[in-house]
Amino acid sequence: MNKRDLKSIHNKLTRWLDELSSNADCNLDGLKGSDEPLADLVDRASSVVERSLSQNLCDRENLLIQKIKRALDDIADGNYGICYNCGENIAIKRLKASPVVRYCIDCKTEMENRKRLVEA
Repeated sequence: MNKRDLKSIHNKLTRWLDELSSNADCNLDGLKGSDEPLADLVDRASSVVERSLSQNLCDRENLLIQKIKRALDDIADGNYGICYNCGENIAIKRLKASPVVRYCIDCKTEMENRKRLVEA
């Protein structure tokens, strides 16, 4: 990977992290809901579903933030773009499409196939 591609990916990751961090107001206090008891069973169910969806979104955002930070650390350490399974370079097209990936397409495909076999 050339320096220009690496700089471009670094900038993309940094902007992405800044955007997620500025929008990330995910905390448990915001998900608790009001203290008012909801008399209607449908209102209670709706409230529970809404809190659950909000928590899932927060969890996904937090996971993505961790992946972005890990990718930025890999860039700083000089390990970015190297498959964590086989040690080969990850294709630049793959990194540009999804800059937080840690495995080359062959290793990731193999991992997913094994996972499907275990789940079947």
